[in-house]
Amino acid sequence: MARYRLRYPMRAMLDKPEGEQVEIALPAGAMLEDSNRSSTTLFGMVGVYWEGRHYSVYPKDLVRNAERIASGNA
Repeated sequence: MARYRLRYPMRAMLDKPEGEQVEIALPAGAMLEDSNRSSTTLFGMVGVYWEGRHYSVYPKDLVRNAERIASGNA
């Protein structure tokens, strides 16, 4: 599982239990983990976890705003 550290703030969509989607800004320095929950990831986006919550982010934003710090089963 890949992990990332945000170098810059990045927008993300939080999928709330009621089906509501809320756009938020993940802060610089946030540590993200890949998500394999494709059923809750919005179409065309990548699923990540931050502080125990699942968010959908645009792949290009993740590449531009984050640095990969770990991957695999470590």
